[in-house]
Amino acid sequence: MNEFGRAAEEAGALYCLEPDGRVRRVADGISLSNGMDWSPDGQTFYYVDSLSGGIDAFAFDLERGALGSRRRIVELGIQPEVGFVDGLCVDTDGGIWAAVWGAAEVRRYSPSGELDTVVRVPVTQPTSCVFAGEELDMLFITSARRGLSPDELANQPHAGSVFCCRPGPTGLPPNPCRVELSA
Repeated sequence: MNEFGRAAEEAGALYCLEPDGRVRRVADGISLSNGMDWSPDGQTFYYVDSLSGGIDAFAFDLERGALGSRRRIVELGIQPEVGFVDGLCVDTDGGIWAAVWGAAEVRRYSPSGELDTVVRVPVTQPTSCVFAGEELDMLFITSARRGLSPDELANQPHAGSVFCCRPGPTGLPPNPCRVELSA
């Protein structure tokens, strides 16, 4: 166990669910999978293994469902005073929205990893974010209460709540799934 109360670091893997229902391993050395989404053109797969301390981008072949080269585009580390990247989503302009656990905010990064927008929330543990609504113009942000002391909960009465804002950019429609499951 590590400081986050989870199993051994780098003991997991990332898998791809094939259209015929088979499962294929695509990356090893995973500790805590959290965020994943694709660029608007489907050529980049963004991924967060929270214990790795940042956001990675993989080249992606949509037709084959294959990951290519991996590069780090955002480096935060996992220091308590900085927070760590949790869930994420991508907007229509290619901006990457990431919840930062411990930092009380959701950050928007450009595809190259430059920070350009910060949405503050009244809780220290935002967990993920997603665009929703008829126009996909509402950013919903989930949060957690886990591990907060009674004093912290008194100061954060909305910990564990879902928040919503309209940050300007709009989200992408859901990714279609081509998996055929037999009865």
